[in-house]
Amino acid sequence: MSLSRELSAKRYIRSPMLFQMAAILLKGDHGAVAGDYYFGSRKSVFTVAKRIAFGDFKLVPIKVTFAEGETVAEMSRVCASLLPKCDAKAFEADARAREGYLFPDTYFFSPVSSAEDVVLALSNMFVKKTKNLRDRISSSGNARSFDQIVIMASVIEKEAGSDAERGIISGILWKRIDHHIALGVDAAFAYILHKSSSELTLKDLKIDSPFNTYTHLGLPPSAIGNAGLASLSAALNPEPSPYWYYLHDKNGTIHYAKNFAEHKANKAKFLKN
Repeated sequence: MSLSRELSAKRYIRSPMLFQMAAILLKGDHGAVAGDYYFGSRKSVFTVAKRIAFGDFKLVPIKVTFAEGETVAEMSRVCASLLPKCDAKAFEADARAREGYLFPDTYFFSPVSSAEDVVLALSNMFVKKTKNLRDRISSSGNARSFDQIVIMASVIEKEAGSDAERGIISGILWKRIDHHIALGVDAAFAYILHKSSSELTLKDLKIDSPFNTYTHLGLPPSAIGNAGLASLSAALNPEPSPYWYYLHDKNGTIHYAKNFAEHKANKAKFLKN
């Protein structure tokens, strides 16, 4: 009786008595199936009672795609825009410490999925998708930790314009770290300042932040996005090359350089106004 009164109070049904009678006829005293139900239009009290009695939720899954390289903040906005019960602030609060460990992919969620449900799904998928990667690191005795691989992959995801570039860029960046040369990548500034390379100023490049890869050696302190498998694999398998520098021109074409003089020449040739 309490359920029929509650449904009536919320104006889901008009007659608590008719609902209760219909429920008893359908399922006796076995009660209702708790959960969230979707009704796209007005239904008879008998139809409502039948669906609740047998747990016919009719919740159509919603397709949600998280792109490779998206940050937690960007994922929170995607989640909130597509799932009615996914709160962007709740998503960020729950996922903030998991930057880099949320797997970007296409998912199908219930319309009643919460932010916590989504974060858990992305975290679990990351663990599943990277199991082989973890095993390879453990068995090979790789000098890089898994966390370092994740951070580097997040940088590669932002810096590489194509699959062909990932391995070479990985090789260049690891080589720079091993020789105690600053990474000098602009992607980290996009993460903290939300600016593209073309928008950065000389003042920006001097900002006092551990994410400033021009003034701080080594990797950023955490991932700057959530990388896909291709970038994770490239971070683990850097491709040797004679190059130490690279840049992308305004058309997105990459230009490598073997030394700083060549890099300066490339900047003058391909990045001039």
